[in-house]
Amino acid sequence: MQTPFYKHTSVLLAIAFTAGVGVGSLSDSLNAHESQASILARSAFIQDLTRDTSVASVGQVLAYNIYEGDVVDEKVGDDESASDFIPAEDEAAPVIPKKIKSLPSQLTVPVVSCDVEVVKKPLHKATPVTKAQSIMMDPSGVIRVSMLYRNDGTTTWFSEQSGCASAGAGVIVQLGTVQPLDHDSLFASSDPVSGWVASNRVMMSSGRVNPGEEALFTFDIKAPIHEDVYREVFEMVIPGVTWVAGSTSSLDITVGVPYDEETSKKKLLYINGSGYGSMIDVNAEKRVEVDLSEQKAYVKIGDYLVREFSVSTGARKTPTPVGTWKVLFKQQARIGGASPHYIMPKWQAIRPDGYGFHALPVLGNATLRAKIRGLGPDQEVPTDWFTNDAFWSEALDHIGTPRSHGCVRFLPEDAAYIYDFTDIGTPIEVRK
Repeated sequence: MQTPFYKHTSVLLAIAFTAGVGVGSLSDSLNAHESQASILARSAFIQDLTRDTSVASVGQVLAYNIYEGDVVDEKVGDDESASDFIPAEDEAAPVIPKKIKSLPSQLTVPVVSCDVEVVKKPLHKATPVTKAQSIMMDPSGVIRVSMLYRNDGTTTWFSEQSGCASAGAGVIVQLGTVQPLDHDSLFASSDPVSGWVASNRVMMSSGRVNPGEEALFTFDIKAPIHEDVYREVFEMVIPGVTWVAGSTSSLDITVGVPYDEETSKKKLLYINGSGYGSMIDVNAEKRVEVDLSEQKAYVKIGDYLVREFSVSTGARKTPTPVGTWKVLFKQQARIGGASPHYIMPKWQAIRPDGYGFHALPVLGNATLRAKIRGLGPDQEVPTDWFTNDAFWSEALDHIGTPRSHGCVRFLPEDAAYIYDFTDIGTPIEVRK
């Protein structure tokens, strides 16, 4: 008789899925969505891993103690709520499986039909359901992770192991490493059943994914021997055809205990693309450089380029002043004193005469302005308050061109990042 897997504490496996968390997000929330149980059920690839290996999602966590040779529930019954799979604070989750099956010994791709309709003008579009995961593991440890992508295009996706490539049906898709493009991953495994087909490519675990369905990519992560924090960024690719824009997802991986918690968070916040934390001195001076000719803002710490953003600076008749300034003060949203009282989220004043950084402005109305004034000083203004504002929507097309009244405008998500990055007194250099 086998011991239920939740009784063992020798090996910790956690499979973490996060939907809607962007690359760089540092949320400490551990709230799980009801969809986690069904996602776990679809994974069906949980396997024996090295000892003392764990993973924690940014935003959501599923954790299980699994011992080699034990079993897990492959399918969750309809009467099971997702809360049954959420560990209570400071204690393990006593999950009792109702349907017991042995863990698969290797990754397998199911047999599928290769028949598809011909698409004259194919649209390749993939939306990450799992945008980011945060993993903790031991040096040289191995852990199996999964990512979900929704097929929002018009072509059918196939795994290269589906047997459909020679028939010319649909397209073969993979995950490829990016930032930089197609680099050799430090976490790739040469094991033929690891899910990696090369040091820069991961195969799709689902055999066939029709438009509107979700694809599963399950693969092993093998940690380097050096303790550090790492980021690995992926994007979907159709080999020999195209990289699928807008399909970026990432893994933040902490190997060992390289830094204190605050330092690790800062390094992961600053890592630009695929990279590692030891290249960044978190105590170096922060600064932001704005190039008016390029309509770009460069966020730096020391000599390390943290982020590069397209911006919209002052128009010809209302130019952004050139010079070296600094962040004077911040407001979650600033409302202009003169008519028409523009609303400027994520405001950072860089000069005492009214110039600053902010997200795209909103014209709004008296009701919206009163609503914003009713918020606390540190309360964020939800972006969805502005989605029906014609002025805000029209300004989306201005990024990359000089259109402002002298301030430096950012896209909402970029403004939020730089707002969190800077401190009062951070130097700002504006050059032609």
